[in-house]
Amino acid sequence: MKRKLMNPWLRVGGVIVPGWLVVQQQVNPGTKFLYALLAFHEHDEHADVARSKLTNEWGFGDKEHIEYLHEMENIGLIDDLKISTAAVSFDFLYHEWMEGIIEVDDEDLEQVSA
Repeated sequence: MKRKLMNPWLRVGGVIVPGWLVVQQQVNPGTKFLYALLAFHEHDEHADVARSKLTNEWGFGDKEHIEYLHEMENIGLIDDLKISTAAVSFDFLYHEWMEGIIEVDDEDLEQVSA
């Protein structure tokens, strides 16, 4: 069978950890992966996620995903974190690590800082 080469970037159809986050050695790899999953599935500045999705579908332990979410909040990747027995909700934030990589217009930044 002949080998077929392909560019995985064009065909991934799934979750990619942002390059600006991959290089942050101080961030737990689990936190990076959870951030990528949430960003891929939420498609908005605000996230509401069932905890059953985090545990049953994505395989994170109860304590594990809470730890990762708190790390994201402490770093400044998310804000307004609310955790209930059924769901988690939060807002995604612009972070200085994204500087020069992600273009954000001034209106978006004003909304985040308000």
